[in-house]
Amino acid sequence: MGYRRLLFLPLLFLLSLSAAAADRVGCQLAQFDTAGLEAAVPDGARELLDGAAVDPGTDVSEKLGALIRNAAAQSGEYLRQGLLAAVRLAGIAALCGIAQTLIGSGDSKLPVVTVAGSAAVAAVTLADANAFCRLAGATIGEMNVFSKLLLPVLLSAGAASGAAVTAASRAPVLLFLCDAVITMLHGFVVPAVYCHLALTLAQTVSGEESLGKIAAMLKTCVSTILRTVLTLFFAYFSLTGLLSGATDAIALKTAKLALSTGLPVVGGIMADAAGAVLSGAKLVRNALGVFGVLVLAATAAVPFLRIGIQFVFYKLAAAFSSLCADAALAKLVDGIGESLGLLLGLCGACTLLLLIAVFTGMTIGGFA
Repeated sequence: MGYRRLLFLPLLFLLSLSAAAADRVGCQLAQFDTAGLEAAVPDGARELLDGAAVDPGTDVSEKLGALIRNAAAQSGEYLRQGLLAAVRLAGIAALCGIAQTLIGSGDSKLPVVTVAGSAAVAAVTLADANAFCRLAGATIGEMNVFSKLLLPVLLSAGAASGAAVTAASRAPVLLFLCDAVITMLHGFVVPAVYCHLALTLAQTVSGEESLGKIAAMLKTCVSTILRTVLTLFFAYFSLTGLLSGATDAIALKTAKLALSTGLPVVGGIMADAAGAVLSGAKLVRNALGVFGVLVLAATAAVPFLRIGIQFVFYKLAAAFSSLCADAALAKLVDGIGESLGLLLGLCGACTLLLLIAVFTGMTIGGFA
């Protein structure tokens, strides 16, 4: 009977280790301001994720499923709005085509039908374009505020997991670059979108091809800046991560070796305990990173859906307008769609930049 009881001792020991590990992770998680992070989650993201909390046991597939399911449920209204706008634009194009056939353009450089059609298109689309610019700006602002709270906590967890050198070297640069680059992109791209809209409308009404060329150059400039900023941002943190990560690994090995050799028996126990603490800190860091990625993805989902759906319908309306209306009117509708494409690029660049920052924080100290 005594031998049978002895058989249960290893099982009880493993269970006690699991409970101790869970308590350790819970204590380490309580040291960080996770309540402040959870309170900073935008309401729209919280609704899409069916609640958001920092939890090492978060089921990522379940959260992603909730995000996709709830986003798909909301997309029906966005599809209806986009289809309504496309039908209005198609109706304007059809009426302009009929009027152009009946009246003719004559010898005037500014056909009356084209000017009237441009005014109608502007009345239908510019209010929506302004709303989308505001939506993109508000979304970027929400993500920027959330990242300012998330990244310091994430980097602190990385430092606690044994990457003090990397965290200390990256924290100021990462926080400064994220805020500065996002502020710069938002301050440049949104006014550029308004300028692109104004140039496209002016070119359609006036017939000056030079205005259209300026609008095309502006679009190319914005796209190039977005690509260049993302490339430089990613390249910088990739290179610095290799150097500082090697320094952290050497420092950890040196510290463990000093403990083990300096204190022959107790030192080994202390080194093992320190390793357990570092493992728990890595779990906390990974939980914070997963939480941040899910919240950023959910925050960006709404503008991507709304602006993206409207972009597709504007492109379809432009294709229809080219068949039945004046080419200038089709260019106007297509140019407004390109302006929405710039907004999509802005939202995508800012989201990707913050995701790179979060993944950078998650890699500090290595993966648990």
